Amino acid sequence: MRVNATLKAKPGAYEGLAPALIKFEGTIEVRGLSEDCDLQYHFLRSDGANDRQMRKLRIKKPGGVFPVVTSWQLSPPQYTGWEAIEVIAPERIVSNHAQFSVVCRRPDLAVEGFDVLTNSRESWVKFAAVIANVGNVDVAGPFKIIIGAGIDHWVTVQSTIDVPGSVVIPKNGKYTTQYAAEQQLFPNREYWVDIILDPNRQLNELNRANDRLQRRWMSPKA
Repeated sequence: MRVNATLKAKPGAYEGLAPALIKFEGTIEVRGLSEDCDLQYHFLRSDGANDRQMRKLRIKKPGGVFPVVTSWQLSPPQYTGWEAIEVIAPERIVSNHAQFSVVCRRPDLAVEGFDVLTNSRESWVKFAAVIANVGNVDVAGPFKIIIGAGIDHWVTVQSTIDVPGSVVIPKNGKYTTQYAAEQQLFPNREYWVDIILDPNRQLNELNRANDRLQRRWMSPKA
């Protein structure tokens, strides 16, 4: 009896957005069986988190070649690893290590700045938020910008700007959006406006200082 197994990673080198999905295709060859038997196998991984789910296949004598497939999804910035087939029965063998490498590019937006304009007679606040792509891949919408404005510690306006899916911010690029909010302005008081990138946007590093910016100003005297 002869048992052999081979496995190949597809793609062998991945570079792109996270997560990366690596597929593995291979074969298990069993020859020279004198009677029918169960083929049993599972997959080994380089990170130690081995797939212990045992696969079983009933094969008839004298044997043959049987295709096997599996996949591995991962999201590290960089990783080099392998996966292999371990055949348990009818004979214990381990296949070649199917090598692969991953480089994950992550979208990353930041609030770069914004300007505030006020008009005490018409009681409006207008600002233009500048969203910068500081990552290494283009970022496509949709995503959200949360707006808060108020006086002292009171929030008087809170809104959400939905940036549509048609907007694409290229790497090293910027996107500017404008929004006008109506509110009563009292004379000689301190006001503020907050710009916050949506914390549910599924981008990385959400706790940086430039995920949230605030501007304060004094309204004109009466």
